[in-house]
Amino acid sequence: MFLADHGADVIHIDPPSGPRWCHPANAVLHRGKRCIRLDLKTEEGHIQARRLMTGADIIIENFRPGVMSRLGLDAAVAVELNPGVIWCSMPGFPSDDPRASMRAWEGIVCAASGLYPAPGFGYGGDQTTPTFTDLPLSSNYGAFLAAHRIVAALRTQRQSGRGQTMEISLFEAGFHGLGNGAEEPPSRTLSHTLVLGKMRSATGVRKARDKNYVYIDSPLRGLQRLLDRFLPGPDLKSIDEVEVPALVNDVNDLLLTKPACDWERLCQEELEGALGLAQPVSAWLEDKHALDSESIISVNDCEYGDTFQAGFAVRLSLNRPFVRHGRRYEPLSAGAQIEWLEPQLRRQAADGVTPTLPLAGLRVLDLSTLLAAPTTTRILVQHGAEVIKIDRPGIITGDVDPLTDDEVAFIGARTVSAGKRMMFLDLKSTKGRDILATLIAKSDVVHHNFTPGTALRLGVDEHSVRNINPSVIMSTMSLHSYGGFRETYRGHDMLAQMVTGMGHRHGGPNGPKTQSTYVNDNAAGHLNAFGIIVALLHHDATGQGQMVNASLSRTATLHQLPYMIKYAGMAGNEPSGSGTRGWSAFNRLYKARDGWFYVACGHQNGRQLVETQSGFEELVIVPDQAVESWLEIKFEHALVADCISILLQAGLSAHTYCRPQELDGDAKVVRRALLATIDHPGLGVARGIGLPVYSSVDHEKSLLKARRPGSDTIDVLLEYGFENQIDQLLKDGVIATDAADILNVGQLSRFSGQEQE
Repeated sequence: MFLADHGADVIHIDPPSGPRWCHPANAVLHRGKRCIRLDLKTEEGHIQARRLMTGADIIIENFRPGVMSRLGLDAAVAVELNPGVIWCSMPGFPSDDPRASMRAWEGIVCAASGLYPAPGFGYGGDQTTPTFTDLPLSSNYGAFLAAHRIVAALRTQRQSGRGQTMEISLFEAGFHGLGNGAEEPPSRTLSHTLVLGKMRSATGVRKARDKNYVYIDSPLRGLQRLLDRFLPGPDLKSIDEVEVPALVNDVNDLLLTKPACDWERLCQEELEGALGLAQPVSAWLEDKHALDSESIISVNDCEYGDTFQAGFAVRLSLNRPFVRHGRRYEPLSAGAQIEWLEPQLRRQAADGVTPTLPLAGLRVLDLSTLLAAPTTTRILVQHGAEVIKIDRPGIITGDVDPLTDDEVAFIGARTVSAGKRMMFLDLKSTKGRDILATLIAKSDVVHHNFTPGTALRLGVDEHSVRNINPSVIMSTMSLHSYGGFRETYRGHDMLAQMVTGMGHRHGGPNGPKTQSTYVNDNAAGHLNAFGIIVALLHHDATGQGQMVNASLSRTATLHQLPYMIKYAGMAGNEPSGSGTRGWSAFNRLYKARDGWFYVACGHQNGRQLVETQSGFEELVIVPDQAVESWLEIKFEHALVADCISILLQAGLSAHTYCRPQELDGDAKVVRRALLATIDHPGLGVARGIGLPVYSSVDHEKSLLKARRPGSDTIDVLLEYGFENQIDQLLKDGVIATDAADILNVGQLSRFSGQEQE
């Protein structure tokens, strides 16, 4: 879908019986594509498939490992027919995993990769009871990861004529959903004595006068301004904790005096505060900002007619994404053929030189903070780019404002800034701006997550940057996408969840509730990186730079793709509420005596248990609406291993629910370095998600290491010609070279696993 939205001619092949998943979401997933039906087990279907392979630039398949080989249409065959082709296989589990032959339904993979974490994951509290989410997270992360890896491979293909064979299992991709939550120890420990910790109860979901909801987010500067205007007196920096409950009640009463949308506009546009609307999916699908920014688009579908549906992955100023046409089915009569609309992409002749990393030589200046935006540039490092990460010296000198995001600076630093050169530079000082201009002039990409107003004040808005470097690719990460009235709004992951409907569905009848992990922060950087590489392909061909904008609410929209469609006569049917355990009796989490497990069997009803396993005979007379309760009782006194054994013998898929903090003990996880124990220079030995370098040759790869913030300041200044100013710059506080004790230092003795380089 992402490739089709950016102009690719995509031919989608279904089996003769039609799509395996019959769902309205197909109108979104297959827009812009031509869909045909082929029987790959017949000679005619085989011939058609081989002919299409010969003319393709990219081939994507998601069968279980071994299926394409049995059909005689695997990667080896494709490469023999088409040596420069890019082959991307996306199975549920890797081909060398013992679970590779299992039908890897969404819930199975999510349970296996820790994507149903307990409510207390990363926060203390309950660490044992999983939280089901109806978001197809493993599929989403697989698609997001594959998108930037494929377009990066296209760059290598263009430059060298060489293709690439890659396997991106959904199990592997799911670990990106853990993000910095997998860090041990955390990059930074946030003290509960901080203002944000003291005022935590003042943030979150609140009801407005019209019975709709808003969400108060950090940073707290906006809440302070709200108090100054309507409830003058309290100072959030000095308020005593015993006074907080009364203040929270006053804020709750205040919010009951205006409609929710009025509070959002007032707090964001007048007070510059992080407060947002919490609304259902149905409202987001017709939201003015969503439509104006093309986070939601209108598409005419062959089955449902006019639809509102999830929009584009990223916004580019020159290579604007578009929908060529709605989903289109093209029946093939006997002997008929379907042809590619365009010839293959032009490729440089292979010269015998081993392909370099796709972004080798690319210089990226990263001015971003927190999680989502720095993830973008870390992914560029994984593809070979050199990234200079600039942070504010005040963070380590104590020149901080507790009502801003200063208190949470460097959260997840080992995860989101691995592989980068780390520098402290004061962008508000004249000398700092002079250094910044020099860095911009020699950069290929400039990336930040400032609001437009802040970017203008710091001189890193698009106009100012292009005055220095006209052909640079500008990249921004924002809460809401450019193009709509919310484009200047501020806030974090939670506001994106709330405005797009994620909170309403997760909370159910008890009101909106946030997901327990940073689902959008961990994903948005992958989409941003995809957009940057698409822009780079255009730059390679034309020399033109452009603006790339990704956003948290756009990402939240795509995370919810199965629900992001609206058409006349549509009936909603989706699980909701944080207590939900799954989709149906045979597609959900169950509790056993010693833990939890997930069972799935697709479109079957699971009654084959009666035919193959003793003790389940009674199930045949249990009413459909009572099957879940019957199975809950059946499983609750058994061991997880016994339950899974019975279900697998009956032909169902089943898997233990894996807690994220236990996955580092899984040999399959350690062997593939999905979680890795790394010795980070200046930061000690610590665990986190493995971050491989994406070589164009698919073999064992090295893992990125994080560096101590500020450790490269002097080297960067020397490289860019400021050797005679370093002493004065240090004296004036324009630069800094050491992060002091702001980050935790890992200790190898805390880990049972072996260090991985």
